Amino acid sequence: MKNNYLIQEHQKINYEIKLDYSNVYELLLKKAKENPNKKFLICPGEKHEEFTYSEFETIVNQTSQFLIKSGLKKNNKISLIFHNSSEFLILYFAGLCCGLTIVPINPEMSSREIKYIIEDSNSKTIFYSDTLEFKINKIRDSLLNANFKKTKSIKNLLSLYDTGKKIECDQVSLNDIAVIIYTSGTTGNPKGVILSHLNLLSDAMGISKWFQFTKDSRCLCILPLFHNNGQITTLLAPLYAGASTVIIKG
Repeated sequence: MKNNYLIQEHQKINYEIKLDYSNVYELLLKKAKENPNKKFLICPGEKHEEFTYSEFETIVNQTSQFLIKSGLKKNNKISLIFHNSSEFLILYFAGLCCGLTIVPINPEMSSREIKYIIEDSNSKTIFYSDTLEFKINKIRDSLLNANFKKTKSIKNLLSLYDTGKKIECDQVSLNDIAVIIYTSGTTGNPKGVILSHLNLLSDAMGISKWFQFTKDSRCLCILPLFHNNGQITTLLAPLYAGASTVIIKG
């Protein structure tokens, strides 16, 4: 199958923009060192969750170790099928930490559409919310090369593994592919749009400066995190300033 990417070949580009970080995880790590006890994420709801910068960076690094010990290697693709949740966020940053490519999938898509994106992106592992089991059961047997992992709680997932020592993220560069965002497919099948760490960081920096975010800012994320607008505008841009983000779940 020929991958249905809008950009068929990922090419290195010459850039003049000055960034202080080599990858997205390095941004998180630096902010965690600068303000370890500052609230980074607030996830209100029935299962209310809060993470300081230090707490979030620690669990992200532990999850990265889990991903590596699961057999995933740099540049492998993993699909994330979740509504807005801490599970999505932790797996998103953990995958970027160890050089994986994240393929976020709209959980409201049909099983057929989900299957198409998994196949087209060549995702090795699919993490999905336990609330989506009924959709995954319809396609699991037809995707024999994919490894499905139902994820209700990251902490429960990590409890099954000895995460070991902290890993570094120095092998991930600005031009490495970070995310593949699939379009809505209004004129056919969805198409994958490739975004590098450079794309994410430069957009986050620009938006953060435009809105004059500071470490005292608090942003409300009501946008879906499977979309680049939710990821960059209301997550990475506040992170760039060391601010806090409130994530509306669901």
